[in-house]
Amino acid sequence: MRSLVAALAFVSLVALSACNRIDPIGADLVALNAAGQAAMASANVQQAMTRVQAASTPAEKAAILRESSRAIGQAQADLLKVTMKSDEVRNIQGRMVTGFGKLSVGTKAAADAFESAVQADMDKARQQMREGQVEFLAAGEEMVRLAKARSVDLRAKS
Repeated sequence: MRSLVAALAFVSLVALSACNRIDPIGADLVALNAAGQAAMASANVQQAMTRVQAASTPAEKAAILRESSRAIGQAQADLLKVTMKSDEVRNIQGRMVTGFGKLSVGTKAAADAFESAVQADMDKARQQMREGQVEFLAAGEEMVRLAKARSVDLRAKS
């Protein structure tokens, strides 16, 4: 009887372990975390903003922001290419992609505002950029919450 209980316990542990490894939500979370980090690194928004602050003319600032907008747009496209199997993580990915989209549009609008020197345009561009950042970060926080709830190590290899 003891050996039967031990065998059942062992089979249960193996089954649970296998479920954890093939959990599509867990695998998607790990993949999205890696893709999101890669997208943030390639967009390199912080470095672009530092360069904008150091630029001496509105034309230089606009050129840097246009370059940054293209980099953000490419990062957005790269993030969108990652295929998610689960609806929960696909929704988070969609919010991240939307955040990058707003950030890209806002960055381009800021470039236009530096060229036109219209303060209202700059204010609108800043708001768009802020909304994009907030949306991306909120989606990232949701990803972390879901990973914790499912005991997923986001640093694991996908």
